[in-house]
Amino acid sequence: MAQNLLKNGDFETDWSDERSHRCLVFPEGVTPYTTDIENVFTPPGWVVWFHHKPGTWDQPEVRDAHASIDPRRVHSGQKAILLFTFYRKHDAGFLQQVRATPGTRLRMMAWAHAWSNHLGTEQGGHPDDPYWSDGAGTAVVAWPAGSLPSNTGKPQEDAKPNLTFRIGIDPTGGTNPLAPTVIWSDGWHIYNGYCKQLSVEAVAQAETVTVFLRSTTLWPFKHNDAYWDGAELFVVEEEHPDEVPQPAWGYPVVAKGSKIGVHSLRPAFVRDWAKQLVSAGTYFPVVKSVDDIDWLVELKRESPKTITIARLHSSFESCHEINAGGDLNDLANRLVDRVLQKIAMNPALKQIDYWEICNEPVPDSVPSAVRLCTVMFRCMELAEANGLKLGLFSLCAGTPEWDQMVAMVNTGVFGKARRGGHILCLHEGVFGNDPVDKWWGERIPGSPVVEGAGALCFRYRYLYHLLKGRNEVIPLVVSEIVYGGGYGVYATETIVERARWYDGEARKDYYVLGHLPFTVGPVGGWEQQDYSPAYPELMRYMISVKDLPNGTPIPEQPPLPKRGQPRVQYGRTYVLLPPDADASWSRAAIDAVWDTHRYTVGSSADDAGIGDLDNRRVIAVNPGKWPGDLQAFFETYYPGVQYTPVEAATPAELARKLKQL
Repeated sequence: MAQNLLKNGDFETDWSDERSHRCLVFPEGVTPYTTDIENVFTPPGWVVWFHHKPGTWDQPEVRDAHASIDPRRVHSGQKAILLFTFYRKHDAGFLQQVRATPGTRLRMMAWAHAWSNHLGTEQGGHPDDPYWSDGAGTAVVAWPAGSLPSNTGKPQEDAKPNLTFRIGIDPTGGTNPLAPTVIWSDGWHIYNGYCKQLSVEAVAQAETVTVFLRSTTLWPFKHNDAYWDGAELFVVEEEHPDEVPQPAWGYPVVAKGSKIGVHSLRPAFVRDWAKQLVSAGTYFPVVKSVDDIDWLVELKRESPKTITIARLHSSFESCHEINAGGDLNDLANRLVDRVLQKIAMNPALKQIDYWEICNEPVPDSVPSAVRLCTVMFRCMELAEANGLKLGLFSLCAGTPEWDQMVAMVNTGVFGKARRGGHILCLHEGVFGNDPVDKWWGERIPGSPVVEGAGALCFRYRYLYHLLKGRNEVIPLVVSEIVYGGGYGVYATETIVERARWYDGEARKDYYVLGHLPFTVGPVGGWEQQDYSPAYPELMRYMISVKDLPNGTPIPEQPPLPKRGQPRVQYGRTYVLLPPDADASWSRAAIDAVWDTHRYTVGSSADDAGIGDLDNRRVIAVNPGKWPGDLQAFFETYYPGVQYTPVEAATPAELARKLKQL
């Protein structure tokens, strides 16, 4: 894991280590100065800064936020840092200078969220409720800056974008957050929980760089509280563009043969079956067992290529807290602690490849799906600290919905999983006598057309359509599948026919490691769902296709010329004007963003979306003036674009709104 270059990036160091009240003040139109302010408890290693303009930007207060008082306010560890204003606005944060090597690419990441509370009950608010933020309610949400209305005259709507978070790097080492040399992340409105990790990159231009944490408000709410935790700065590994690019996969690939695996509630005959397959020159790609898991260690010795997955049943594995507003950090701790306790009883279990930590959580909304991602982030941190790899999510068949998929991907949880070597688990299938290809080829609500995807079987291809656009593909195990058609010896022919069809499709997807029929060795009321009688025929099929090639992440054709690829990766924001915009709109956009951001301004949707860039953002001005659904256009033809709509009646209004982004 890369070294964190920041001092006290986790804000765990006690304030008494430095006992600092130091602040760097940036008065409007006056030379900046340093001072000590009594009610600012500056965290060790950092300097508090704030922009000061009487009547507009005011001095904040700063203190620790302790998990022992309110665990929701801490992302990890025992403390976070809180910066707040009371009936006042602020543009403020923290800075730290770090030694660097010129020419080194650096990535900064940090977690943040706000409590933004002001409205009275007559306006639909919950005054002083610590878990209610105006505009978000009790939901844990992250909205891109500029994507929501303001000044509508509706207090609840106007409250939505009140508090905005950004992080920045000045690669020249300057300490002025208002300087044009600072490279800023996109802005996000994040409320009630750590559901979005901010990220920004820059190439060091001096032997010192400066990092900034920043929160800004639009209104002098009674409670404008900004919480920060988990700040990191690390060196990004150098890339060599002159070398032939190789896929940075690093995971196992089932290069040939069947991907049928085993889901087991008891060992049953699994080890004997595995030995038979090995003797025939093939193997089960994945074997999973629930609760009774010790035998997986022996199975791995007998079938070394088999990937092992363990799940430990619990009363909390369905993660109901994501819908009920429970303590997400506590839930993550319980999910991983259960694994650690089991390993403490039998250290050999650390040889298991992946631990499936939850089972069929069902997010009931987009915010709930984001909260589930927050749980997965925390579980990965705990697992990596203990040398473990996880099977994440394990969502029900027929879920998630398209809007939930988009929100989940936008949290960055799959990028985090890929960096940590974790995988995705999902459930699929049909029931009763429904055909195994029921609704296959049909779109799910709101989705683009994705070849080979379906509402039940191969629903995962919609999700992977998004992941491919972000270069965040991770392996998938369909850890429970029901092919339909019944159970028992009399249904064997039907089961094998359906399994062959599903297997033929799954083998096209290099990232699929296996699909596991539910179940063998059934207990606890599952006795009627036993695939054991079908396995002799399933294994005969597996042996018959053992030498047939599968999809692979390595391209068969020579690599395409690099025409159009960037010399180095950079982030691009494109202000996309509508077809009817005249020169006055373009001048307004340039005046608003050129000096501060150097955004690209144009009127071509294709030009806005194109490019082999990791970070492409489109600010779509008055998108309703384009024919068709502009957001769907980008999702279909330029996946991975961060889409931010902005409505403006005049060029002057556009300039004002762009300055707020």
